[in-house]
Amino acid sequence: MVREAIDANDRLYLFSYENMRSNHFKDVRLHFRGSSSDKNSMSDENDSSSGTDGRIFLGKNKLLQIALGRGPEDEYSDNLHKLSKILSGSVG
Repeated sequence: MVREAIDANDRLYLFSYENMRSNHFKDVRLHFRGSSSDKNSMSDENDSSSGTDGRIFLGKNKLLQIALGRGPEDEYSDNLHKLSKILSGSVG
Protein backbone atom coordinates (compact mmCIF):
# COMPACT_ATOMS: atom_id res chain seq x y z
CA MET A 1 0.00 0.00 0.00
CA VAL A 2 2.81 2.42 0.81
CA ARG A 3 4.49 1.85 -2.54
CA GLU A 4 1.18 2.20 -4.39
CA ALA A 5 0.64 5.56 -2.67
CA ILE A 6 4.14 6.67 -3.71
CA ASP A 7 3.34 5.87 -7.33
CA ALA A 8 -0.05 7.59 -7.19
CA ASN A 9 1.09 10.88 -5.59
CA ASP A 10 3.56 13.62 -6.43
CA ARG A 11 4.47 14.55 -2.86
CA LEU A 12 5.29 12.81 0.37
CA TYR A 13 5.17 14.50 3.77
CA LEU A 14 6.54 13.28 7.08
CA PHE A 15 4.92 14.61 10.24
CA SER A 16 5.09 13.94 13.94
CA TYR A 17 2.10 13.76 16.25
CA GLU A 18 1.33 13.55 19.95
CA ASN A 19 -2.32 12.52 20.15
CA MET A 20 -3.67 10.72 17.10
CA ARG A 21 -7.11 10.38 18.69
CA SER A 22 -7.73 14.13 18.95
CA ASN A 23 -10.57 15.77 17.02
CA HIS A 24 -8.13 17.88 15.00
CA PHE A 25 -6.20 14.81 13.85
CA LYS A 26 -9.51 13.17 12.97
CA ASP A 27 -10.33 16.17 10.75
CA VAL A 28 -6.95 15.87 9.05
CA ARG A 29 -7.48 12.15 8.37
CA LEU A 30 -10.96 12.81 6.94
CA HIS A 31 -9.61 15.61 4.76
CA PHE A 32 -6.99 13.40 3.15
CA ARG A 33 -9.37 10.49 2.81
CA GLY A 34 -11.41 12.66 0.43
CA SER A 35 -14.64 10.86 1.29
CA SER A 36 -16.31 13.67 3.20
CA SER A 37 -18.82 15.46 0.99
CA ASP A 38 -19.58 18.28 3.39
CA LYS A 39 -17.23 21.07 4.41
CA ASN A 40 -14.96 20.38 7.37
CA SER A 41 -12.47 22.49 9.26
CA MET A 42 -9.64 21.59 6.87
CA SER A 43 -11.46 22.83 3.75
CA ASP A 44 -10.21 25.84 1.85
CA GLU A 45 -13.01 28.03 0.50
CA ASN A 46 -10.82 29.05 -2.45
CA ASP A 47 -10.00 25.45 -3.35
CA SER A 48 -11.69 24.38 -6.56
CA SER A 49 -11.30 20.65 -5.94
CA SER A 50 -14.14 18.80 -4.27
CA GLY A 51 -11.90 16.49 -2.26
CA THR A 52 -8.28 15.68 -1.60
CA ASP A 53 -7.04 12.23 -2.40
CA GLY A 54 -4.21 11.06 -0.24
CA ARG A 55 -3.15 8.58 2.38
CA ILE A 56 -1.85 8.86 5.89
CA PHE A 57 0.22 5.90 7.03
CA LEU A 58 0.68 5.31 10.73
CA GLY A 59 2.25 2.20 12.09
CA LYS A 60 5.53 0.51 12.69
CA ASN A 61 8.44 2.67 11.60
CA LYS A 62 10.47 -0.39 10.64
CA LEU A 63 7.76 -1.52 8.20
CA LEU A 64 7.62 1.94 6.64
CA GLN A 65 11.42 1.95 6.36
CA ILE A 66 11.38 -1.36 4.52
CA ALA A 67 8.65 -0.13 2.16
CA LEU A 68 10.60 3.07 1.39
CA GLY A 69 13.99 1.38 1.32
CA ARG A 70 16.67 1.52 3.98
CA GLY A 71 19.56 2.32 1.66
CA PRO A 72 20.26 3.51 -1.88
CA GLU A 73 20.48 -0.06 -3.14
CA ASP A 74 16.99 -1.09 -2.03
CA GLU A 75 15.03 2.19 -2.05
CA TYR A 76 11.72 2.09 -3.90
CA SER A 77 12.20 5.47 -5.59
CA ASP A 78 15.01 8.02 -5.74
CA ASN A 79 16.15 9.40 -2.36
CA LEU A 80 13.47 7.66 -0.29
CA HIS A 81 16.18 6.06 1.83
CA LYS A 82 16.92 9.56 3.21
CA LEU A 83 13.36 9.82 4.51
CA SER A 84 13.55 6.30 5.86
CA LYS A 85 16.54 7.26 8.03
CA ILE A 86 14.59 9.94 9.91
CA LEU A 87 11.55 7.79 10.73
CA SER A 88 11.53 7.57 14.51
CA GLY A 89 9.05 8.15 17.27
CA SER A 90 5.40 8.97 16.56
CA VAL A 91 5.48 9.90 12.89
CA GLY A 92 3.31 9.27 9.89
